[in-house]
Amino acid sequence: MVPMDIDVENRRFAVVGLGLSGAAVCRFLLRRNARVFATDLSMDPAVKKTAEELRGLGADVLLGHHSDEVFRSADAIVISPGVPHTLGPFEEARRRGVPVLGEIELAARFVSRPILAITGTNGKTTVTTLIGDILRRSGQRVFVGGNIGNPLIEWVDRNEPVDWIVLEVSSFQLDTSETFRPDIGVLLNITEDHLDRYASMEAYAASKFRLFRRQRAEDWAVLNAGDAFVRQFADTVGSRRLWYNVSQAEAEEGARVTDSGILWRIPDEMLEAVEKRSGFRLRDPIDPWFRVDRKDIGLPGRHNVENVAASILACMAAGASEEAVRDAIRTFTGLSHRMTQVDVIDGVTFVDDSKATNVDAVVRALEGYDRNVVILLGGRDKMSPFERLRDAVSEHVRHAVVIGEAAGAIEEAIRDLVPVHRASSMEEAVTIGFRLARPGDVVLLSPACASFDMFTSYAHRGQVFCEAVRRLGHDR
Repeated sequence: MVPMDIDVENRRFAVVGLGLSGAAVCRFLLRRNARVFATDLSMDPAVKKTAEELRGLGADVLLGHHSDEVFRSADAIVISPGVPHTLGPFEEARRRGVPVLGEIELAARFVSRPILAITGTNGKTTVTTLIGDILRRSGQRVFVGGNIGNPLIEWVDRNEPVDWIVLEVSSFQLDTSETFRPDIGVLLNITEDHLDRYASMEAYAASKFRLFRRQRAEDWAVLNAGDAFVRQFADTVGSRRLWYNVSQAEAEEGARVTDSGILWRIPDEMLEAVEKRSGFRLRDPIDPWFRVDRKDIGLPGRHNVENVAASILACMAAGASEEAVRDAIRTFTGLSHRMTQVDVIDGVTFVDDSKATNVDAVVRALEGYDRNVVILLGGRDKMSPFERLRDAVSEHVRHAVVIGEAAGAIEEAIRDLVPVHRASSMEEAVTIGFRLARPGDVVLLSPACASFDMFTSYAHRGQVFCEAVRRLGHDR
């Protein structure tokens, strides 16, 4: 990534949204003597606290509503990922030639270190974290951030020395990217999600592929050959492509993912590129095949073998050592709220998969079980095609417990397949799930929905689930 000159001193910035990234943008700009006008519709106590902090640093802050005058007088507008970039005031600003940026785009203009960026509907955080671990084990200094919860602008503010910047990037963040250019871009998958924000799946896929729009011929794109939308849009990528999840017939062209593990013939051009950059060869040229046995992968599920394959290709392109790759994938066992076992009570296993906020993630979770699941579904609907749950529910689920705003839509989609039970809270859902379960069953929280109808985040939802399970165990 080549940094661009951007002078912020004395310029007027409107910052929309005071969550983690928005607040970080304000601090960054204020420390560089910009004039900051921050606004957020929320009157939540946490937002009010952030507002008071920013006022103390010199920002003007407006809560509860937005002011058109703030947008009209701004030299640039920085919007948070949760704020639709197509709103009227932003379109008007663009027509006047005023930049409308996201935090990632703003921060990237100050970055001179190489960037490895990961996007996709599912698996982003797992792959981002695993890649960061592999690169660190290879002796490289790494910043891991982006949509994972560490704003890139905070690293820019600190200016810590690193060899690689590893970023999880959402479609919402890519929507406001113009100059952002990762040296290595990873696209894991594209399945139905956020259709409350995008007009079609094609529009959503196009947003994901913005990851590659500024790449150069010498950059790398790691792509999932098993994903139909990735295949469909792949010809728009102008950088060097590394495929994973290829078919047996394509084994010479990318990494195969099978029940027994991963098999990949490392391309000669990668061996040469890494040798030129790092001074050592990745592999003995006599044996270019890289093999990983399934038993040496610490993460559960076929989908995670695919995630590991993507991580291997990206890290090899970044110059990671084979030893570091193997050590990391053997010991990395996953993250909170992603198929995490919480407890076993009277022979019933409780699993927290609160991060499963779309249908495809739930289907993949269920594929790891026999027909012994009591599933907890529901939350805020993102215009999800719940009928796509039917095959997995029919094959793996005995009972479903539904909560939240989408409870009725989910029940309508699956009620002819399994008994469906309503709950008014997570605590009640856990209690009902335990009552319905038999020894050997799994009570699985895998909602297929956003959390914001009842919780502040998927993590908060998972925490409430875990607390309810622990209370249940304590009361036994």
